Amino acid sequence: MKNDTAGESKDHPHHKSMWISHEISGVDFWSEKGGTVKNESVETKFAGDPANVFRATSNWIKKSDGKTLLTDQTTYWFGGDRSSRWINCLIQYLASHGEFEFDDTKEGLFAIRTHPDLRLTAKPKSGVKQVFGKAINSEGVTGKSIWGKQAKWLLYYGEIDGKPMSVAMYDHPTNLRHPTTWHARDYGLVTANPFGLHHFLGKPKGSGTFKVPSGKSLELRYGVEFFEGIATPALIEQKYKVFAGKRLTSLTAKRP
Repeated sequence: MKNDTAGESKDHPHHKSMWISHEISGVDFWSEKGGTVKNESVETKFAGDPANVFRATSNWIKKSDGKTLLTDQTTYWFGGDRSSRWINCLIQYLASHGEFEFDDTKEGLFAIRTHPDLRLTAKPKSGVKQVFGKAINSEGVTGKSIWGKQAKWLLYYGEIDGKPMSVAMYDHPTNLRHPTTWHARDYGLVTANPFGLHHFLGKPKGSGTFKVPSGKSLELRYGVEFFEGIATPALIEQKYKVFAGKRLTSLTAKRP
């Protein structure tokens, strides 16, 4: 789809707000060239009736033959206070149709594309002439150097339409290969990716591959928090500790 919105970037049309994608068993779901993710259902009622939560179930389908490679169930919790709004996610990757593997590639996994104003570098050819963003991770690495580094959290901050704003992403300590490596770009792509070890850490090709046997699953937990104002690294560390203490377990749905 062509993007004619003034001031918005025109690159990477497959970057859609906040999303989950990767290359699976050689099928490119990230750029949407080889596979598509089709939502099957959304649940909103659970035992104990917790507020501000829903769970989406989706099938990952290979375009060439229509074969389903896996199913994901992703639960989203929402909350906030006077200065921030947050979304916590539990992603359950289910080997519902046989064994599959996450490929060793930088293109994935849990991602958000920030407002163009929070880019670190301008790109007039893509429609972005001015930027106001900065970035830092939990290890104190700043700017473009955050790409490929391991960190517990990552923070982008700056001004959006002249107003100070910040966006942080958190990697839960129970996750595979925590602290995760990050596919975080200067154009506002913020992505937690524990699988692209060849690209990020210079390890031999295939080092980051992870197989999920038939009938088994992999659970990953992430958080995103949006702040009104400039959030400091010290504040994000405090917020991260709160997130890290949350269990984020699967809920039992109420059945009609």
